[in-house]
Amino acid sequence: MITIPPLTPEILAELCAGLGGCEFQDHNQCEFLGSTASCDVQAVPGNGKTTLIVAKLALLSRTWTSRTEGVCVISHTNAARREVEAKLASHPAASAFLSYPHFVGTVTAFLDRFLALPYLRGLGWSIQRIDDDVFGAAALVRYRTKPTLVASARAQGGARQHQVESWIARMELAVDFEARVGVPPDRLKIRSRNRQPGPHTDSGRELEALKAELVSSGIYRFADMTAIATQAVEKCPALIERVRKRFPLVLLDEAQDTNGAQLELLNRLFSEGTAYQRLGDQNQTLYEDDEIPQGGYWRAGDDVIPLNQTRRFGEEIASFASRLTARSPQRIEGVVGQPSLTAS
Repeated sequence: MITIPPLTPEILAELCAGLGGCEFQDHNQCEFLGSTASCDVQAVPGNGKTTLIVAKLALLSRTWTSRTEGVCVISHTNAARREVEAKLASHPAASAFLSYPHFVGTVTAFLDRFLALPYLRGLGWSIQRIDDDVFGAAALVRYRTKPTLVASARAQGGARQHQVESWIARMELAVDFEARVGVPPDRLKIRSRNRQPGPHTDSGRELEALKAELVSSGIYRFADMTAIATQAVEKCPALIERVRKRFPLVLLDEAQDTNGAQLELLNRLFSEGTAYQRLGDQNQTLYEDDEIPQGGYWRAGDDVIPLNQTRRFGEEIASFASRLTARSPQRIEGVVGQPSLTAS
């Protein structure tokens, strides 16, 4: 059971002092700090979301006693992960959440460690490199042995070479790829892309054979690991309960940038039996992908906690920025009295 101490003025004062003088005066900030249930947090730019996450862990350090169950903090980027780690390391009590049984890392690292890599080891498949650039370079060298793909790339005076090589370099495992324990694959089903030849064609069969060769050599794309993790859950549903038991509280930072298959899998893992708290800003995302369906991005639910106050700019800019919150209308509250424009 997750227990958070009452947010008394004394505890909040100690919390502020331990985090460099930050203040948690806003009602919505305190609502998140004290929440032990699933929720969404819509945070405007400059609200201090990362500090708020660390503050929550500092509070939990007062009551967390389990040596086998932990808090899972997932970020989308390594930059955000390092920021969380640095703030945790600087706090005497919250630094405990940097070690077992807790987890702080990217969504890719989480899916790899707890789902994809154990599943691959169970299949007996080699694991050498997980890297999009390495995979692309290896694929573009090896496809020269595939006569249909080579002919397709050279057709029309090489006019289609860029498109063909894009298919080759970006091949990703389909979620329903077929695998047998201890048996290297001859062909592996890949995710369909726009105008990419299907498995019923000679080019499509060569793409699947090439993908199998690279996987047998232990070379994967990052997206492959999401597909593998998804299949691990499909084939071994007991993994879901195991992960939920390990992490009764999950904090998903940068929720707006965790999308598509990754977000779908995280939602499946933690939609029940876990306090699943997603924090982000629906109105700003680093990544837009035309291949992700409209519903594949994070959208805050009805239980959203709005964090409207920013410490980044004054009221004039805040008023203008509020007009840009098109996906999720939100009134940004700027710093009172702070100049919005700098004189030249």
